Amino acid sequence: MAETAINVVFSKFGELATRELAVLLQVGGDIMQLGDQLEWLQPIIRDTDRKRRAGTVDGLTRVWVRQTRNAAFDAEDALDEFFHKVDLRGQGDGSLLRYLTSWWSEITVRHRLSGQIKSITSTLDRISVNQKQYNVEHTPSRIWTSSATAFSPRDDPQIIKEKYIENNVNYLKNLLDVEIDEKMVISVVGKSGSGKNTLLDAVCKKMMWQVHIWYNMPPDSSTQDVLKQVYKRAYKRINKTDPPYSASEEDMAAKLRKLLEGMKYLVILCGISSKTMLNCVWASLPDNNNCSRVVLILESGHYDVAKHGADTLNKKMKEGTILWLSRWDEETSARLFQDMVKDSGDGVFKVSGSEVGKPSGGEVSTEDKQYVYAMTEGNPLAIVVLAGLLRHKEPVERETLLKQLDQNASRMPAIERILSACYDDLPQDLKSCLLYLAAYPKNITLPAEQIMRMWTAEGFIRRWKGKTPEELGRMYLDELISRCLVTRIRTKDKGSPQKVLVHGRVLEFLQSEARHANFIDIQDRCDVLEPAVVRRLCIQDDGNRYTPSKTRFPKLRSFICRVEEEAGQIRSSTTSTWCWWSSMLSCLGLDLVLGAPAGHHDISFLCKSRFLRVLSVQGLGLVELPEGMGDMIHLRYIRVKCKGLKKLPSSIWKLLNLETLDITGTDVKEIHPRFWTIKALRHVLAEMLTLPAVSLVPEELGELQTLHGVKPAQGDDNCPLHKMTKLRSLELHGLESSKHGVALADVLKKMHLLGHLKLEGDVIPSCIFTAPNLRCLQTIVLQADTDVEWEHIPQNFNVHHARPNLVQLKLKDKSKVPGHIQCELGNILIEDKNL
Repeated sequence: MAETAINVVFSKFGELATRELAVLLQVGGDIMQLGDQLEWLQPIIRDTDRKRRAGTVDGLTRVWVRQTRNAAFDAEDALDEFFHKVDLRGQGDGSLLRYLTSWWSEITVRHRLSGQIKSITSTLDRISVNQKQYNVEHTPSRIWTSSATAFSPRDDPQIIKEKYIENNVNYLKNLLDVEIDEKMVISVVGKSGSGKNTLLDAVCKKMMWQVHIWYNMPPDSSTQDVLKQVYKRAYKRINKTDPPYSASEEDMAAKLRKLLEGMKYLVILCGISSKTMLNCVWASLPDNNNCSRVVLILESGHYDVAKHGADTLNKKMKEGTILWLSRWDEETSARLFQDMVKDSGDGVFKVSGSEVGKPSGGEVSTEDKQYVYAMTEGNPLAIVVLAGLLRHKEPVERETLLKQLDQNASRMPAIERILSACYDDLPQDLKSCLLYLAAYPKNITLPAEQIMRMWTAEGFIRRWKGKTPEELGRMYLDELISRCLVTRIRTKDKGSPQKVLVHGRVLEFLQSEARHANFIDIQDRCDVLEPAVVRRLCIQDDGNRYTPSKTRFPKLRSFICRVEEEAGQIRSSTTSTWCWWSSMLSCLGLDLVLGAPAGHHDISFLCKSRFLRVLSVQGLGLVELPEGMGDMIHLRYIRVKCKGLKKLPSSIWKLLNLETLDITGTDVKEIHPRFWTIKALRHVLAEMLTLPAVSLVPEELGELQTLHGVKPAQGDDNCPLHKMTKLRSLELHGLESSKHGVALADVLKKMHLLGHLKLEGDVIPSCIFTAPNLRCLQTIVLQADTDVEWEHIPQNFNVHHARPNLVQLKLKDKSKVPGHIQCELGNILIEDKNL
């Protein structure tokens, strides 16, 4: 699958055009020639990919596609190498010698880039000659072209889908409510895409439990992994905080029984694959004789687990505790399809010569019911995804598309051919964005903001005039949600970050495509077979199998690592010393032969990945990052969520392209002052980071959008926020009214773009409500015992007029809020004792 590789090269061309006009004047002709060749090849490659999925591509064509893809990779590498050397030039000290050296180096670099592009163009020419010599022919299939991005609001597919499962919702709700005191196991079983999670989600909205735990197990989870995660979630539900870390190997089953003793609980587990594991989990949950329940979400292949739960574990009620979700009937399939497409443009959709998609209430013909059922095989996921595709199409395009799907009916299962059609229909930019989600395991919810920032760092989001990358990222994500390829996870809290989920069956398709395209290598450890060709590496380990690597990955663009948190905790006092020696030797090009202390992980091997753009690490035992990171000039996104991390490298200020630094969940308190001179910074997220003195921020950070988890610098008037007035989101703690009140009030009046504000201190100035420039504020959170100068707000003051966009004001004790403001805000005012 070379199309994705070609898309990335086109994005690099755009980056080159915006950054290096002088280079275009010298090698622009070569770049245009290469671009023309790739542009001609792209539709052929795209059509070949469709045929590959249908199983109609021969071996010679596969070789041709692979060689074309490798040539596109070579072009990307050449451009990234050029950017790397140019950006290193920008780290200079401004001396004359440095200037003369850079001038000569620039000429050399441009000459080398020109030579590389000419060589790649020649390679493509040879591939074309071989194509003709070996009679590798291309016969275009009669199929639609990729659509333009619609970016149009649609009804939430989840809400529409829930209307059609009301009977199952009521059945399961009654089953959970049945008057049997003993704990009981209930199973929801069905094929992938049959609506199991949708059903449970709808039921949970209608019921309240003392302790409610839902855990989606990643593949290959052990029993101990499951018990740890259930305990962790139960502890947080009960105590409103994460459980303390313990290095000892405790009896997790005993801890879980003790924690849930006397509680009425609902535990939902998705992914249990054996009776043995179920027995262990069942024995770890106390029977409190208060109608506690365990619900299993199982694939149809694990029906034996459901039968074991009903026949063996349940004592009083054995019959009726297994809910099997089968295919939908013709009537329900057609009506869901109708509701999903009815808001598409003209509101009319032609199928088999008649019209489907009329406004609700119109009858669906028997012929149409049969057609939709045959097309989707009654699979709810297939129905929703197909509707998400067709709602974007004009009538003529719809007819062509359905004919093509019919032609592939004998070669591919319904859901497979529909997903293939949906992927092929995506605009080029969105294909890379969607494929990037293959990096994450099944059943994992993903923070939307985090994903969009990674897309931007990789260069998948092309700049549009008048739109910020964040706005474009939201538009891209909304489009994928509208097409029903990504699901939005709804939250009750309007101030909570949005999360998304990729359905397991969709994820399987994406991971298959990613493997064919050499787009992402997904492993459970770092021992990769061909590290020299890996472009994106994803390590996902929930079973403590992660092992540090000394392998070099010269082509790496993204490194995403998520391991079980306990596996990465620091257990040795020698860790800091070891880490220092490891970093120093790595910077000298040497690898440390001695093993690391128990519980410590080393990522200094990444310093050799000079093209790295995205670094996302969670759960590793890190106390500091390697000093050599300063030369990884391509880095645009750094996220490190490791409890033991205390120090960032002093060379971090050299990362001139860095857009996002996310160190939430770490113990980092200080950062090199020159870090705040990075003009590309857009998002800085921390836990307890001290802001610099205003004198250390020489220029306005005009790109900075997000600043979270920071506290003021020492001094009454030492406020660097005056250089960060374009912020959209600010979370500040450690405020003292006597020291910071005046400066805070002054700077907030300048932040006319601010949409989210979270403060923690003693007394907050009343300007957060009265200042005229804060009209964009949507959410305000006042942590702990933070109070407001309510007495400075006039009795006749209208908060809605001053804050027309405010949707949530959250604080610990709303009794302090004046009565007239409480009445005016109504449901917008939320009291949360856990703040």
